[in-house]
Amino acid sequence: MESQDGTDDFEAGRVGFSRKILVWSSLTIAISASISGMLLVFAVGSTPERVLPTLYTAVLFLIFPMLLRIGVRFRYVRDAFFTFSLLAVLGLGLQGEGGIVSGYASYLPIFICLSGMLYRTRGVVVVAVLSALIVIATGTSDALRAPFEIAMPTGSDVMTTVSRQMVGIGFAAILVIVAMRIFKDLLARLSAARDEARAISEAKSNFLAGLGHEVRTPLNAIIGMAEILKTEDLKPEQRQKVETITNAGGALLEMMNDILDSAQIEATRMTINPQRQEMADLFEGFLRLWAPIAEQKGIAFRMEIADDIPDALLIDPQRTRQCVNNLLSNALKFTSEGSIRLIARWDVRPGSPTRLVIEVQDTGIGMPADAAERVFAPFEQVHKSDGSYGGSGLGLSITRSLAKLMKGDLTFKSVQGEGTIFTLTIAAEPAPEVDEDMLDISAITRTTHRGETGVDDRDTDTWTSNAHVLVVDDVETNRFVATGYLSTLGARVTEAENGQEALDLALSQSFDLILMDRHMPETDGLWALKRFKMHPKTQNIPIVLVTAGTSEEDARLCREHGASDVMLKPFTLSALHKLLRKLDTDASDACVR
Repeated sequence: MESQDGTDDFEAGRVGFSRKILVWSSLTIAISASISGMLLVFAVGSTPERVLPTLYTAVLFLIFPMLLRIGVRFRYVRDAFFTFSLLAVLGLGLQGEGGIVSGYASYLPIFICLSGMLYRTRGVVVVAVLSALIVIATGTSDALRAPFEIAMPTGSDVMTTVSRQMVGIGFAAILVIVAMRIFKDLLARLSAARDEARAISEAKSNFLAGLGHEVRTPLNAIIGMAEILKTEDLKPEQRQKVETITNAGGALLEMMNDILDSAQIEATRMTINPQRQEMADLFEGFLRLWAPIAEQKGIAFRMEIADDIPDALLIDPQRTRQCVNNLLSNALKFTSEGSIRLIARWDVRPGSPTRLVIEVQDTGIGMPADAAERVFAPFEQVHKSDGSYGGSGLGLSITRSLAKLMKGDLTFKSVQGEGTIFTLTIAAEPAPEVDEDMLDISAITRTTHRGETGVDDRDTDTWTSNAHVLVVDDVETNRFVATGYLSTLGARVTEAENGQEALDLALSQSFDLILMDRHMPETDGLWALKRFKMHPKTQNIPIVLVTAGTSEEDARLCREHGASDVMLKPFTLSALHKLLRKLDTDASDACVR
């Protein structure tokens, strides 16, 4: 049984194809008729009077593409084209002595083939029957047939020609109908295969998303406990073991994030969300994150930022950071000595969109000449023979896909043994000037970035030492980790297992911040968020939703309902600390205003 989707696709494809066939047929006939007319006049010596009908026909055929161009419905143009074409063929067969030369009926099978491109099966049958009647009429009726000295010498020869033409008409009709049936069946099968592939891709994406959600909870406990242990007074060998746990957990998290991102890109679920980004903050973040890591490896880390880059751009900050961090991580992985440079410039070309160009140069091991075919392939590693580098082989593939989603690209140049240069381009526009007094304090960008560990001791004196925080999560381990983080930062913590319990506590006590899980079995975090924002006593409390999901739509939905921010599990002590400082700064600015 044919799928309805396949039938619909066939009809849609047939109409689009028919429009092209009609246009090209009209143009071809017009050009051919014009050339034939000129040859008859100049080469054969025919009189202009005999050629004028042919030239008029050529001009009239040019009308049909124009009718489609101005918006006349296709089926009306199609019927007019077919009727006029049939009359033109028969009209050209008219003789001055009277009647139609039956030999012109030889063109009728062509119309049957053409009808298969313009009509459905019923139309082909109608055209075939009409053609057969015309052949019989012109071959057997003395009133319609031209005189024998012009058309055919004897009646038997006329019937022979009619029989042959009838066979041609029947063969053409059967051929067209069978071809249409085969094509329709083939398209239905292709459509079914496409739907099956989509279903498999959807199931894979849902499975990976669910797996990621389940893995993040225990991973949150592993990384969280290791982070808390690092703040205690440990012996050197104990600290080394904790560092091993932290590094292994971070590597597992990075690999899982890469797999989830790759699945989202493959399923076309990944979206780009341009917003205002202060470029000084963006580049300072790269410097703070990667300079210490490079220094530990004994590698110089330098940044060169062009002066003409606007102060703020409209870009997707999260995906831009992800791309650049992937490139810097890759450069550090394959560079054991020398330097790594990040070069940013502003690309302005007449007639082209403005672009932010970021180059990451390293003096590492480089890549062989044949690496170009493999470097951006998913799960492919150029240096896979050397197992010391590790990784999922998805970083560069994801980075290039994200760059293309941001209307840019990722290219590279490399010399084996000398180093590599990756060039990331992103379509960007200067952000409009914003009055600082009009900034929306709820527009806080996500502060959880991969690879950040530890707390900056220079900024530990924050409001958290006196803050009362409500932690809401149905999983005891998650509450334990969050409470441990907040206690390390000096905050007082109260715990709740669900949204209703949290709402009751918030109405009876005073809280400076609510850290709440997005997905809970009894009362969902989004449900509780809506009710917090509806009640006068709790509507001004900053609420941060914590989620194990990676959907941008879900994060945007949370912010639209009043969440101050959205954090992705597992988050680090450093990420939480930065978030609290951000909320404190915005709250202070709001009080001043």
